[in-house]
Parts: sequence; C-alpha cells; structure tokens
Amino acid sequence: MKKGFTLIELLVVVLIIGILAAIAVPKYQKVVEKSIASKMISSARMLRESMKRYYMANGKYAGSFEDLDINFGNPVSAANSRLQDCIQNSGSVRPASDDAVRDAGEYEIVIGRQYSNKIFAMAYRKNVCAGVFFILEPVGSITDTDSLYCTSADYVWSRTDYCSKVFGTNPNVGEDGVGMLPSWTVRVPSY
Repeated sequence: MKKGFTLIELLVVVLIIGILAAIAVPKYQKVVEKSIASKMISSARMLRESMKRYYMANGKYAGSFEDLDINFGNPVSAANSRLQDCIQNSGSVRPASDDAVRDAGEYEIVIGRQYSNKIFAMAYRKNVCAGVFFILEPVGSITDTDSLYCTSADYVWSRTDYCSKVFGTNPNVGEDGVGMLPSWTVRVPSY
C-alpha cells in the first residue's frame, strides 16, 4: 500500500491556508500602516516644535528647511512633491517654498501653506495621498493648534479610508471640518 496524501486532503490544506492568508494579510497591512503613521506623527511633531522655536526666535514661521535646525532626509523640489501630485487641481495647499519638502522614505515631510498663507507642518504618505498635520496658525473653523489632524486627498482608496483605517476616525459624508484641503480632514482623537 502506498503512503501519501489524497487529493481531497491536499485541497483541504490549501483551503485552510487560503482562509488564514485572507484573514492575516489585511491585518498585517493595517499594522504596517499604523507603524508608518506613528513615524509620520513623530516627524510632524518634531517639525512643529522646530517651527515653534523658529517663530519664538524670529517672529515668523520658517518657509524652508534651510532655516530650521532639523534634518529629515533628501530634499524634494516643491514641483516634484507627491503632495502637489495628489492635490494637483486644488492650488489651495502648497509647499511653502522650493526647499519645503523632504523625502522620508514612505512619506514626505512638508512645510506647507494653505491658500490664505497659513502655515502647517505635515507628514504626507506618498502612495495613498494621505497624511497627518499640525496647523501652526488658526485656519478656517479650526483654531486648535495643539491637535493632530488626518487628511486624505486620495483617489486610490475612498477618501475616508486612510484616516478611518489607521486612526479609527470616520467623518460624515460631506464634512470638511478644517477647510484646509479639498478632501476629508478630521482631528485625530488621540495620538
């Protein structure tokens, strides 16, 4: 008598592996995104603190990384920023200068200006066109400069997916609480 597995036994094993993979892969992707988001928050926070120190010393916010005592990696020209690609039709949000974007691997660090020239510090996830930011000056209906905000201007995921998947926030359809980006923008409940 030959020893071995029957076709049915092999199919059952493949089915079980497929079910486990279908459960594990999305969980793994969410953990990876949360890890990257954690790095983005840390970078945005460091940029915000550096900008505040610059403001205290000079009476205005820095418009470029050249003015700051902080280094985030490789410079990216404002025209080549992924932020500009993702919100190409807006014009309301832009890097503050040509030296206001740094490539940090999975994301960019941006010193930005909103259309009314209000400054913000942002870490922007390149592949999903979403990010986290701190405002440094009140903008629109938002006056809380200590809160972290999540925004998504993407065309890959649905607009609320990044913030809801990573932070658990889920704004109502049509709500734009910050009025900073042509997208979903919500305050991160805790960070």
